[in-house]
Amino acid sequence: MSNRIFHCSLYLLTWNLHHAIAYDEYLASKFHESRFVPDVIPEPPEELLNVTFSNHGYLYPGEKLFETETSEQPNVTWNADPNSLYALYMAGITNWTMIIRPQVNPAEPNITHRICHEFHQWVTINIPGNNYSGGMELYPYIAVTPPPKPYVSDRYAILIYKQPGVLNPPLPKWTEWYFFQEFSPTVKFVKDYNLTGPVAGNMFWTTD
Repeated sequence: MSNRIFHCSLYLLTWNLHHAIAYDEYLASKFHESRFVPDVIPEPPEELLNVTFSNHGYLYPGEKLFETETSEQPNVTWNADPNSLYALYMAGITNWTMIIRPQVNPAEPNITHRICHEFHQWVTINIPGNNYSGGMELYPYIAVTPPPKPYVSDRYAILIYKQPGVLNPPLPKWTEWYFFQEFSPTVKFVKDYNLTGPVAGNMFWTTD
């Protein structure tokens, strides 16, 4: 009887481990498909961030949501160390292409730049464990909206980073950023405060 219980337990452990690895790969694929990796962050999140919108329900990575479904701040949970502090950073990006035509020699080919417009939607630091309501909110949640045409659909990611300790930053004067692929304000935020991760994350698209 004990051998049967042991083998059943081993099977369940193996099954759960296999599916956890498969889901992490699925999460990573969505961050690559949306070009959050490498446009905004160099690597995908380590684990899935559980996100629930009151007007939508549970968020699966890569879903397309309507504006009305994201009007309220979502609930988020992750596999957190209760003795650690975390930072929540929600970013949105829109891409478009800028074509520069040569002025000196019209025979030369056009120069094409793919430009990212990044903006923050929600920033909270000093989160104890996964109790984000107990953290210090730098920027409250802003309801997301689809971009005007002909821009590419907005993509949004909610990322969780582990802090080295309590952060006491001045209130950042962020509004929005335009940047080429070589630079990302999200990465700057992570470097400025020596954050680790993202240890968890999720992403979605908006549609009208």
